[in-house]
Amino acid sequence: MNTRHPRISDGLPPTDDRYRNQDSITQMPSGMTIGAVRVAHSLALRAGVTLPRPSDREECALAEMFRRRARHLSLREMLEACAHAEFGPEEWRWPTVGDAVRSGLGTFAFADAFRGVADVVIMEGFESVPNPDGSGWLQPLELSSFSKLTEVIGVDSTSRLKLLPRGGEADSAEGEARRELARLYRFARSMIVDEQDTMDDDVLAIVQRARQLGVDAVQTIRDLVASVLLANPTLNVTGRALFNDTDGNSIGSVLSIDSIGDAVEWMREQAVGKRPAHVQPVSLLVPPSLEKEAKCYARKMELRDVPNLNVEVWPELAGNSTITDPRDEVTTYTGSDTTWYLVGRPGPIGLCRMRGGSLRPRTSAAPVTVDRYGTEYGAVLDSNAVALDYRSAYRSIP
Repeated sequence: MNTRHPRISDGLPPTDDRYRNQDSITQMPSGMTIGAVRVAHSLALRAGVTLPRPSDREECALAEMFRRRARHLSLREMLEACAHAEFGPEEWRWPTVGDAVRSGLGTFAFADAFRGVADVVIMEGFESVPNPDGSGWLQPLELSSFSKLTEVIGVDSTSRLKLLPRGGEADSAEGEARRELARLYRFARSMIVDEQDTMDDDVLAIVQRARQLGVDAVQTIRDLVASVLLANPTLNVTGRALFNDTDGNSIGSVLSIDSIGDAVEWMREQAVGKRPAHVQPVSLLVPPSLEKEAKCYARKMELRDVPNLNVEVWPELAGNSTITDPRDEVTTYTGSDTTWYLVGRPGPIGLCRMRGGSLRPRTSAAPVTVDRYGTEYGAVLDSNAVALDYRSAYRSIP
């Protein structure tokens, strides 16, 4: 079948080599070629997604032109355009429309175009679920190794600065070193846009699958943190569990204004050696069954000099919720409808990430043609959660 498509070029930029060929040296900031950007904007229009604007002025002008000329093309038309962009001149021909579509599915032009849209959609899914690191009770830890256990060290000062007389020398600092072990784990999931998706021409269904990858990424982070709270691991520093009777941060009181007050008092009395630890209570962690009571008590705590006490609702900690530890996919934990937690800052749990990176998932896309023609896209998350300090964690199991 002749693949010269005047109906496609009507809705896309001019078809000279600069705007058509995959070999064009003009690149967008994300690494997409012009051919991929053309299709990305038409795909974004069908999906109802707004692509980010490039920072470079010339590239921004080109992207704006693509956005204005984008049309509601079918997936088949987009794939034919990708095959045309990747394989060269207009005289190139495919025996059938199916051959053209398969060729388009196996091009980097379509993979790059779809990734440009999937990046936006995956992050929308990631931000649609409350991220647990917003209140400051989770300490960010930057690690560089997957294979080794890395020591996370924090030095707690046990004395104040000393008066330095004129011409004197400063004393050597003394402190207590906290050492807990942590490592990074890699979590990932991928999906494939294949010929069946092309025949159905259901762009919204494909985009919804990409959005789910973002939801899965933030849910992985929440499951990691909930696993630490429910597992109650042993701390290397003390040789005792994160919550225990000896340290006094595990009791059996129901949620009330008085029990929250006792928890706040305990947290403020914590010390490092003989010096105060200055732990600031920041959040109540409760299952959905305690949300209404917790918010009422949090407002009343303002009268007890505890302003801005957050209430975070964690369905993962509920009695009808059973979570599987993401780190081994075997160990399971079940929460409780009456257990509640008070956490402070500096936080009791460390949330690990790759050094120089972030807790947001990374995305990728590439053509696959081994068992079926298509483009595989996915999200990768490098993270972990570890218990660090009992002094800013308080649990009550009625």
